[in-house]
This record gives sequence, structure tokens and C-alpha cells, in this order.
Amino acid sequence: MKHLKNNLELIVGSVCCGKSEELLRRITRYEIAGLNILLVKPQIDTRSSTVKSRNGSERSCIEIANPEDIYEEINNYVNKNSRSIDIIAFDEGQFYKDLYRVVKDLLLKKYKVIVSALDSDFNGEPFGDITKLVTLSDSVDKLTAACMSCKSDNAIFSQKLKKGGNQIEVGDLE
Repeated sequence: MKHLKNNLELIVGSVCCGKSEELLRRITRYEIAGLNILLVKPQIDTRSSTVKSRNGSERSCIEIANPEDIYEEINNYVNKNSRSIDIIAFDEGQFYKDLYRVVKDLLLKKYKVIVSALDSDFNGEPFGDITKLVTLSDSVDKLTAACMSCKSDNAIFSQKLKKGGNQIEVGDLE
């Protein structure tokens, strides 16, 4: 593994604020620097088999059901490519149960970790382990969106347009 600052970078914000776009931008920069990255997203996100941003950026990824599955994917990558992983990048981190525990372990194992996620749900309540991850992070970038109703460019909350439902419902602008 290359010499890296062992840290966690969090990219958080509301729906449509550019979290995935920022994650993909950082991955590209790290690859230019010669680092090996494993990009993962949760299997529950069935919108696409890639990590995609609204601006058209897209990248293939590994889909995992649980954060613990990352260990098997690291081993598969190393065996297939005969090189180590430097960075683990999680998109849609709010969907993973026990992400905190796994990220903490990855940091102890000297991986750099990047997580992009919603930090709160449509009720403004903390979503998943994301607020706990702040305690492990060296950097937290909170992005804002443009509100489609009031046209503010500083929207920090996600709005659910459909009435009722559960906290976790895979969707997008609908």
C-alpha cells in the first residue's frame, strides 16, 4: 500500500446536491495520482448498476448488500489484479447498517475511506450511521442543493414528494 494519510473523507448533503459527482471527481484525482480505488454502492440502490451523477459522470462499481462484504471484495480485487487497494469509496452510505463499525476497522487497517451519503432523511432526522462517522472523519464536506420550489441555492434538507412511506425508499426526483 502506498503511503497515504489514513483518514475518512465524508461528503454529505441533501438529495440533488452533487454528492456522487464529488465522489467521482475525487476518485478520478486519486487515480491520476496512481492510487487503487475500490468503489462500492449498496445493492438496495437498484436505479443503476453504476455510480452515476446528474451531470452525466458515471463509473462502474461493486454492489454489496452489507458493509462487511467489503472485505471479500478487497480480497477479490487483490487476487484478480495482483495489487493492493489504497482507497475504499462508498456511495449512498446512508443505506448501510453498521457502516460505522466497518469504516472504523478499515481505518485501523490503514485504508483511506471516502463516504458520500445523505446526512438526514426527509424528516430532517439523522440517516443511518452517517452522523456517527463524523466522529472518525478528518474532513466533512456538506454540500447544498438548489430548491426546486423556492429556488434557493442553499437547500440543506431532502424533500419527499410522495406522501407517507418509509425512511428508505429508493428513488430520485420522483
